Amino acid sequence: MRKFVPLVTVLAVVLIVLPACTRRENAPARTEAEAYEAAKSAYHDAETPEAKAAIAESYLKEFPDGKHARSFAWVVAEYRGNELGQKEQAYETLTGVLEANEDPARRLKITLILAPLARDLGRPVDLAGAVAALEKERPLNWDETISVLEEATAAKDWDLVLARSEAALALATPEACAASRRGKGKDEEALRKMADSRASEALAYRALALASTGNVEEAEALFAAAMEKSARNYVGLPTSPAASFRGRIALEQQDWDRALELLAPLAIMGGDAEAMRGVETAWRGKHGSTDGLEEWLWTTRQQLARPVDDFTLADYEGNDHTLSKELGKVTLLAFWFPT
Repeated sequence: MRKFVPLVTVLAVVLIVLPACTRRENAPARTEAEAYEAAKSAYHDAETPEAKAAIAESYLKEFPDGKHARSFAWVVAEYRGNELGQKEQAYETLTGVLEANEDPARRLKITLILAPLARDLGRPVDLAGAVAALEKERPLNWDETISVLEEATAAKDWDLVLARSEAALALATPEACAASRRGKGKDEEALRKMADSRASEALAYRALALASTGNVEEAEALFAAAMEKSARNYVGLPTSPAASFRGRIALEQQDWDRALELLAPLAIMGGDAEAMRGVETAWRGKHGSTDGLEEWLWTTRQQLARPVDDFTLADYEGNDHTLSKELGKVTLLAFWFPT
């Protein structure tokens, strides 16, 4: 037998339910800061590339022009595009983010993230246009200029490389360095070294563009100038990309001996994977195979190696140990710093 429910009871239920539904529909949307904190927390806990990419895509769908759009655009490119190989999906997402942004500085950053995906897919990307749009508001800073040079070089857009390398040289002065964030508080000598480092990098890019467009003689002069201004790391390798770029040109010219001379130190002492691939190409070009390469690399490593400077450090118990007295023993060096 069906039970009779009084009409008053039904109306009461409706009155209770409807306001609740109305509150949900009219509830204020969360702020970008709230969305970012939620996404950041979820990203920290995510364990797979798929999960990380999905979190970033969710944030970008809600706030494509948000303050953190650039960071999450990078996540999509790295995990969706590179690790998962779903470049088309990543490209579509980032194109939508780019279209949603009007700020020229943010558009340039997103364009730089999008550009490698677009290049792999054979799609156009207007990097020069993004640069020009930002320059209408302010000059590009050093980091932006170098990022543009890197991408333009990868795309072999030599006109853009030449234009931006000239702009980079204008930033390679002690005065420009002093005005930059990284130059704040540095003394005169430190600013001079910083300017030389910048000039070396700018000259290397310009030389590569000139060599790639047939101006080899002018390029060689600029490569030499770049190497002269370049700092050297502990094992003697230049911090400028000039040697790597020179090696690249030597490979294109099939000057195998020159390529080996330039790239071997970077490959052996610097652990540069691209330089090692160049060494293998040059060796194969010279000898017809890679036979004997490993032995040559080992011999060259011994020639390039330098004795480490002697030093004394304390162990965890406070006991001093001098490196030269540890010869013949297995020695573990642990470097740490407080956070």
